[in-house]
Amino acid sequence: MLRTIFKIHFMALLAVIGSLLGSLLLFIVGAYEVYEAFLLFFGFGHPSVPGQEITEATATILSSLDSFLLGFVLLYFAYNLFYLLTFPEQREDRFGPIRMPPALHVESLDQMKKTILVIIIVSLSVFLLKENLLNEDGYVWTDLFVPLSIVAIAAAIKLIDFGD
Repeated sequence: MLRTIFKIHFMALLAVIGSLLGSLLLFIVGAYEVYEAFLLFFGFGHPSVPGQEITEATATILSSLDSFLLGFVLLYFAYNLFYLLTFPEQREDRFGPIRMPPALHVESLDQMKKTILVIIIVSLSVFLLKENLLNEDGYVWTDLFVPLSIVAIAAAIKLIDFGD
């Protein structure tokens, strides 16, 4: 029974593989959005509003930034989940010394959660900027949801003790 419970480390490998594949997909989507932005900018694309090629190209670049950022989050998650949860006591014996880039290195799950929350704030900010750039109909009260979400998450980060 106890051996079965300890094999849960293998379930973490499924999350790692899924995150790596999702990260690869988001990097491909981001690259495609950059390609679309170039097509729009040079007049080969079809903007939804004629005469707004540059505005839409800028919004598409912002969307690609969001895709790359979320791809990085999944890569960060996969890398650190593997490092923290899969055979931590046997890691050196099985895989040799793992040299993680300083930007990806974490010491605890709390540090990883905080970093992911900060990246979510940046992603929501990019989304807000893109939506404001493309907004032509004026604003309604529901447009406050994204900025209020940013403030709420930032306040939560400040209030939660992540053990820093």
